[in-house]
Amino acid sequence: MPARHALIGYRSQDYRGPLGIVLCNNGVADFVVKAGDRIAQFLLERVDTPEVIVVDELDDSERGAAGFGSTGVSSFLASATPPARPIVD
Repeated sequence: MPARHALIGYRSQDYRGPLGIVLCNNGVADFVVKAGDRIAQFLLERVDTPEVIVVDELDDSERGAAGFGSTGVSSFLASATPPARPIVD
């Protein structure tokens, strides 16, 4: 069952509860997961929080007051055409 997309979840440093994995089989055949099967990877990553500097006002920027998406999309996203149907191996 090859992965088509990676799903990423984040946990705060003070979270102490259980972690779980959700599996979704989009294929037509049953896919049996047995005890001991490797179904996920876990990565610990350090996330540094920079010091915040409070200012009275911000300098002007190229975007100005325009909102999300106002600078356009990358040429890769603009030219990408999704498949007409899911790809099944």
